[in-house]
Amino acid sequence: MRRSEGGLRDDRSLMRRVHYVCVDGVATITLDSPPVNALSLAVRSEMLRAFEWEKADEHARAVILTGDGKGFCAGGDIGEFGTPAAAAPPGLSLHIHLLIESMNKPVVAAMQVIYNMLMASDEVRLQRERFFNRK
Repeated sequence: MRRSEGGLRDDRSLMRRVHYVCVDGVATITLDSPPVNALSLAVRSEMLRAFEWEKADEHARAVILTGDGKGFCAGGDIGEFGTPAAAAPPGLSLHIHLLIESMNKPVVAAMQVIYNMLMASDEVRLQRERFFNRK
């Protein structure tokens, strides 16, 4: 199946660790890799693909990045430390952060703990009552 907007192949059903949906102009990218949403090579690859879809989605006016389960994201996958997968592309800083920063729409990171993904987001929601704008 192909998406009408952007002409991208719609293989979202193949993604198991990162989910992308767009409802009423708001895209949501959800990390879903229990138990702690660690950024394994598979998660980084799916995350990059989800942000590429979002960037090409003409219906999306904004994107929310969030994590399912216990928290937003634990960071690097300790099971991959010291292996080729830890340094394999896509890299967080070299690929994913740059793609997020190149978005032509706001990116909001909704999380329960502070994490380095906030550096690439336009707005970070730390608590229900507080918002910090980067731009």
